[in-house]
Amino acid sequence: MKIALINESSQVSKNRLIFETLKETVEPLGHEAFNYGMSEDDPDYVISYVEAGLLAAILLNSQTADFVITGCGTGEGACLASNIYPNVYCGYVKESADAFLFTQINSGNAISMPFAKDFGWCADLNLKYVFRELFSCRHGVGYPPERGAVQRQFREGFERVKGQVSKDMMTVLKEVDRDILENTVSGKNFKSQYFVHTPDSEIRRYIALI
Repeated sequence: MKIALINESSQVSKNRLIFETLKETVEPLGHEAFNYGMSEDDPDYVISYVEAGLLAAILLNSQTADFVITGCGTGEGACLASNIYPNVYCGYVKESADAFLFTQINSGNAISMPFAKDFGWCADLNLKYVFRELFSCRHGVGYPPERGAVQRQFREGFERVKGQVSKDMMTVLKEVDRDILENTVSGKNFKSQYFVHTPDSEIRRYIALI
């Protein structure tokens, strides 16, 4: 699984800690981790939770990432901004029980975390436990297990409804505020990784023109 990290402007100082913890946790499990920032190594790249949500959608819809870890000060803004896009199913996760239940019941492809609120003593351990719960088990099994079938039915219904009410990603890219889109894809980490790890698609070709 290809896992992408995105955090917004207020939490740039924690990017290195979050990414290193993510790598240390998921790579032994056979996954790959990619840092799309913001990072202190790219001080000119500044995004709000608005751009963080758009970036998550670009990465997931172009199959650059299979799962996105994002967040902001409270985790709420990045969660809201991610869920407005097609094919993005982002949950709010604060600790490991949230992560486990999200994988088993909702089986989404992104989470948003609070990287300021309650991010204190043992924050690195909490990150480790969250990431371990997210990526060490099979998603969508259900919890409790006897509820698995009905939970999958609900999830499939939700996906159908979201597909019916959402614009497709290419329409989004063409209609979204151009300044926001250009800023979203302007980061050094994005430019150095996106075209290496993204299969050819209409989305990829469109991004290449920006």
